[in-house]
Amino acid sequence: ESFPQLDIASLMTAAQLEAAAASRGGTFPRPQHLSHFTAVLPPPPPPSPPPASGGSASAAGAAAASGGGGSAGGGGPAAAACGVALLGDAVHCFPPDLGQGVNSALLDVVALMQALDEAGGDLRVALPLFEQRRAPEARALAELMTFSYPYQ
Repeated sequence: ESFPQLDIASLMTAAQLEAAAASRGGTFPRPQHLSHFTAVLPPPPPPSPPPASGGSASAAGAAAASGGGGSAGGGGPAAAACGVALLGDAVHCFPPDLGQGVNSALLDVVALMQALDEAGGDLRVALPLFEQRRAPEARALAELMTFSYPYQ
């Protein structure tokens, strides 16, 4: 009767409806968060040069074919660092009925994009900046959810 637009009788049997009505419900785990959720990793090692099979002319030819020396195989500035960043529920988990999970995850995405923009794409700068900005928010939301959800 409370939801006339929903044909509940076609979705659940009478026994299922009675069981749902008699249920005492469940509980959600406490809200949680991580304090550290990024890692900057060292750059991968440069690729090994192919073995020389001859003399210095072959070695010079191999160096010319690989682009000369320093940045063969993508070892330039773009490959200077690798990193990992956790976002969303991997960093902060809340009961779903509070409506904060998706909102907070979207804010994580925006904050990571801003940090990457400000750092010019340098992960060594961007990831710590992202974590520095979002860790207090994750902690505050978890504490707020712990306090507020019994009153919901």
